[in-house]
Amino acid sequence: LNWITPPPETAIQYSFSILRTIGAIQRDGTVTYLGKNIHQIPCHPRIANALIFAASYHVEHAAARLLAFLETENLFLNDLSSDIETKIAQIDYENNQYFTLRKIESQLITIVKSLNILKRNHLLQEEYQESLILCAAFPDRIAKRKDICSFEYTLCNGSSACMHHSDKLQQHEYIIVAHAGGITSPPKISLALPIELTMLKKFFPEFFTKERN
Repeated sequence: LNWITPPPETAIQYSFSILRTIGAIQRDGTVTYLGKNIHQIPCHPRIANALIFAASYHVEHAAARLLAFLETENLFLNDLSSDIETKIAQIDYENNQYFTLRKIESQLITIVKSLNILKRNHLLQEEYQESLILCAAFPDRIAKRKDICSFEYTLCNGSSACMHHSDKLQQHEYIIVAHAGGITSPPKISLALPIELTMLKKFFPEFFTKERN
């Protein structure tokens, strides 16, 4: 089936690169076992991969809560703080937003329980549990602060993004960015969580390459 309006070739190639990064396809385009499971979850492949990653560590309920929030992220972007945990804690439990989140969360749990996911023998470190889940969704948006006095971060995909000067997450050298945008240049980080380099190396060693001297 041909495209009515073909997307830009760069966009297609970037989409394929994301699928390869999360392990959904091999370099030759062959769909992996993980990719087939991702296909069974009716949401963005990033979100599906994070849910499967969390389920393999027995924390699918925590993941469903976080990922349900990301599926409705447009409701929570207008805030000076980018910290996702702060935003989730501020949700009005009498508001329709809460009931929308609970419905999505329940659907994600039901779907992931129907999949045959290889379980691991250990859990994610609780302090960085949600950050690691977010890394599984956005491996290309792991970011490092440019310097200790800077509000600007460099993402793994080569782009830059900045925080508001009052954002408490700026104290962290490494963060994982779920959303950045707006009219500013570089774009403003509006959804993120802190992460430690040691946790990345422990749970995502495939993200690192050894440099030859």
